Amino acid sequence: MREHPIVTEPEARAISSERIGAFIDGSNLTSATGALGFSVDYRKLLDHFHASGRLVQAFYYTTIGAADCLALRKLAELHGERGYALVERPAKDEASAHEWLKCALAVELALDLIAMLPHLDHAILMSGDGEFCRLIETAQQRGVRVTVVSTVRSTPPMINEALRRQADRFIDLEDLAPVIGGQPAQTSWSECS
Repeated sequence: MREHPIVTEPEARAISSERIGAFIDGSNLTSATGALGFSVDYRKLLDHFHASGRLVQAFYYTTIGAADCLALRKLAELHGERGYALVERPAKDEASAHEWLKCALAVELALDLIAMLPHLDHAILMSGDGEFCRLIETAQQRGVRVTVVSTVRSTPPMINEALRRQADRFIDLEDLAPVIGGQPAQTSWSECS
């Protein structure tokens, strides 16, 4: 596994024609960037995907609770308007529902990635959850390269070590901060829930 490969010009041309699918675990990404002290500018992130190849689809997975504030709901709607396929599940108020929703969104992400495999050369998974190891293996068996984006630089690290090792490439979010970072978020999940 090469964390920061040197890309030659012929490789760069081949990569730029790759069909890319991005699968963003919204809760995990928010936690990881929060631990690193920056927020994501989702327009810049989408531009970064487009610059990396032919973006087939970018999926963003999240939960929106009945008690969530209006600003957070508008943020979720903006993702859809900016070119992301928004996959949301209604959050329940019970504490036990959190794990159920997390699992439901993980299943949604896995099903979407598997359905997209015939249309992709490269999948980008923005999550650190170890539950996706088998999913990455399945994609690789079908000839799709997988890049995982999370961080080892937070305390504790937000990436599961087995997931990092399974990926064809790992990119630390902190390295992407200059490219995809935005202004500090004015509305956070903790303020709205």
